[in-house]
Amino acid sequence: QARVRKDPRMPCFYKFLAFGHMCLKPAQFKQLVSSVAGVVIENGGAISKITNWGVMPLGQPLRIKREWHPAGWWFELKFVGNGAIIKKLHDEIRTDPNLLRGIALKEKPPMSFRGLREAWEREGPELKAEAAKP
Repeated sequence: QARVRKDPRMPCFYKFLAFGHMCLKPAQFKQLVSSVAGVVIENGGAISKITNWGVMPLGQPLRIKREWHPAGWWFELKFVGNGAIIKKLHDEIRTDPNLLRGIALKEKPPMSFRGLREAWEREGPELKAEAAKP
């Protein structure tokens, strides 16, 4: 049975869980979250929800970027976008000293969007032909 290759431009639903340095002030934490959200928006994504979980302890202290961290500012970012955004988010983790760790999880779309992928695959050739026109 042949595998159908999905169109890489087709948006998917993602959840990005991350935590920042626990010594951040609330204003600095808001700036950190807005910079992560900016990465998503700059790369063509759309944010559906941002949740601040506050300062929470880690399961065990982690040594990240040459420091021990017993806790961190946690946040959750739900967005719609393509896989290229995930790579940009991981680049942001490596470069931002206040963003310590994060993981992107692919989610199932909400019930209102379930037919979106089928419609895209069904009408894909026509949409691709229209997109190719100058």
